[in-house]
Amino acid sequence: MKYAIAVYLLLSVCCQAATAQKAYTILESHKELDPARYDEIKGSPYLYNDWLPATVVGSDGQMHENILVNYNGLTGELEIKRENRQTEMEPSSYLKVMVHTPAGTQAFYRGIHPQLGNKLVCVLYDGVRVKLIRDFKVRKQENEMQTPLNPTVFEKFVAQSDYYLMLEGLLHPVKIKKKKIMALLDHKQEIEKYIKENNLNLNTTEDVIKLLAYYETTLLES
Repeated sequence: MKYAIAVYLLLSVCCQAATAQKAYTILESHKELDPARYDEIKGSPYLYNDWLPATVVGSDGQMHENILVNYNGLTGELEIKRENRQTEMEPSSYLKVMVHTPAGTQAFYRGIHPQLGNKLVCVLYDGVRVKLIRDFKVRKQENEMQTPLNPTVFEKFVAQSDYYLMLEGLLHPVKIKKKKIMALLDHKQEIEKYIKENNLNLNTTEDVIKLLAYYETTLLES
């Protein structure tokens, strides 16, 4: 009996250790990244200037809090930073990543719309009937700089963002400009009044998000 109890306790400790280890590594791929791999290239491939805390919904439904992440527009993947260690997030290990930015929470997930395929995108406003989507991409470009002796060739990162407004399941490419946003929305008179009263600038994503939240929660529900 004592032997059985001892074996049970030993197995329990091992299971707990394995669970703890899994909680630490489940989101990470086995490929560790060199933090200095982009040092010779001008600019940055990352969406955010800093690594930001995120809430991750694992593929098993478990929530992982305060995971430091950044989105790499060159690879199209999220990365995790733990202490001095960087790894790519394992795509199959999570359903959704909610990054807590100074401008508010931004969600990353795949399969948001058939036209975007399985691409990982950033959802700036994640409503039920309305979504504002940002597709952030980065490429490397060779540039030549004239010097007194010989031209110097260097690489730099070039970033591009494409935006989409998803309304009632329909996906519309859109530019972050008042005229383009307004063309896709109904209730124009009410919207103009709201913009004026709140001094919104629809050339910024922050104010477009405020408008969409009002549009969905007030105008679409009225």
